Parts: sequence; C-alpha cells; structure tokens
Amino acid sequence: MKKQALWKDIFREIGHTKARFISIFAIIMLGVCFFSGIKAAGPDMLDTAGTFFKEKRLMDLKVQSTLGLTEEDVALLKDVPEVDELQPGYSADVFAGENGVILKVFSYKPEQALNQYRLMDGRLPEQSGEIVLDDLLAGEYVLGDKIVFSGNGTETDLSESFVTLEYTVVGFARSPQFIEKNNRGTSTIGKGTTDAFAVIAEADFKLPVYTEAYLSFKDTADIEAYSAEYETLLEQHTEAVEQAMAGVPEARLSELRAEGEAELAKGRAELEAAEQQLAQAAGQLTEEQQQAQAGAGSEAAEQLAAARAKLPKASSSWRR
Repeated sequence: MKKQALWKDIFREIGHTKARFISIFAIIMLGVCFFSGIKAAGPDMLDTAGTFFKEKRLMDLKVQSTLGLTEEDVALLKDVPEVDELQPGYSADVFAGENGVILKVFSYKPEQALNQYRLMDGRLPEQSGEIVLDDLLAGEYVLGDKIVFSGNGTETDLSESFVTLEYTVVGFARSPQFIEKNNRGTSTIGKGTTDAFAVIAEADFKLPVYTEAYLSFKDTADIEAYSAEYETLLEQHTEAVEQAMAGVPEARLSELRAEGEAELAKGRAELEAAEQQLAQAAGQLTEEQQQAQAGAGSEAAEQLAAARAKLPKASSSWRR
C-alpha cells in the first residue's frame, strides 16, 4: 500500500512538472552519451595509433648525438640485449623555399626496416635530387616542383652536409614519428620548432658520421603501445642503452679535439715553412741588393778615375 502511494506521488509530481522532468532527463542522457563516447574514443584512438605504428614499424628508441655516431658507436648499440633492428641514419634542419619553411630532412634507403612512410601521393625518392615532403605541405607544393635548401641568411654552409641543394618533389607522405598535425618536433635553427619533415636519398647526405640511430626490441613487438608493460620495458632498454653508450660522448669529444689539434699543428707547420721561405727570399733579396750596390759603386769609382786621368792633360794644354 505504501509503495503504491509512493509511485502515485512520483507520477503526480512528474505530471505537474513535465518540462523540468524532460530537461533533467535530457541533461542526464547527454552526460551519459558524452561519457560513453569519451570512454570508447580513448581505446579506439590507442588501437588506431598502435596499428599504424606496427604497420610502419615505428622505432622503440632513438639515440641521437650532437657530435655524431661513428661505426664503432653503432657496433656498441648492436650489442645491447634484445635489440631486434638497428637503423643508423642522417638528419638535418634546413630552410626551404621562398617562404623559409623549416624542414627536418631525413635520409632514406629502400631497405630500411624502421620508420617506414605512408605515401599519400607520388613515390619515395629513388635517386639523387629527389625529395618527398610532409603531407602538410601538399597545399603549397605539387609533384614536379623544385625546392631549394638554404641557410636563410646565416653563415651555415649547407654544401658541407648535402651533395646538392636543389630537389624535385616526387611525393607526399606521412610518418609514424609524427602523429600530431601541429607538432613536428624541435629544430636547431630559426624559431626552434620544425614546420614539416622531408625525406631524401641517403646518398644525398655527405656527413662524416651518423646523426642518429633507431632501435626496436624483440620483447616489445607484441606489446600494446602506451601500455604500462610497454613503458616498463622501454625504461629497462633505455637504461641498457645508456650503459652501453657510457663514456662515448667524452671519447668522441676527445677524438674531435685530437683531430682539431692535428689540424692546428699542421697549420702551424705550414705557417713555419712559409715563414722560413719568406726569410730565405728576404735574405736572397738583401744579398742581391748588396751585390747590386757594390757593382754600382765600383762602376762609379772607375768613372771617377777615368775623369781624373783626363784632368792633367787638359791642364797642361792650357799652360802651353
């Protein structure tokens, strides 16, 4: 009896305030819908990203050095436990085009296993002088356009880093390294951030050492990206890489310092040799000047003696 009275009271209250009941019900429904969408979107986005990463074999770790990585450094990285793929490469920050777009230029070779590209148009570079641009620049360039690297008024000599500075656009692509449209990482030039990435043939770089190396590991292949297990494994591998590379920066700095001192010593030796040659030339010039002065003095003395010899004859003829 009490329950029936309660239900009658509830329905009577709803009947008297229909507008308020419908408003509250709609607000609750909207909240439930938003919450359900957000709860479902997160896993879906992670799953989409994970699928893209696996499809294009995104690296697990990136080792980068401002002093470069030598073949010996790459060999050290190969000995890190659980390493599956090791891919050394080159990259550089440049200004490009008339509007001074800041590009992060990566090297590419057909057999590379990691960080593969998803072509949106055209093809990947096959020979020197060809370039693939970030899909973000598809509205500014078309296939066949020419693009020129520059220092944008700086003293940077790009010819020391690249075989050629003029490239033909042959494609547009997306990279698993950049999944955010408004973020292409940092740069060492300009405003400090990169506008887009670009890809050229590895042969178009002429740097003496690698600038970076990408690693993937065997035990992370089947682990979901962004999961706690993956992050734990990545921390362990990061520690292993740091241990393997311990002391490498100092050794590389000492090597560069030794090369610089050798070049300096060579320059000093060349300068000393040049100074010796200059001193010898100056000595020869002084000797020749002395000889010339001595010859000129003897000639003048002979002329004076001849003049004196003529003088008595003229005097005696006058007396007569």
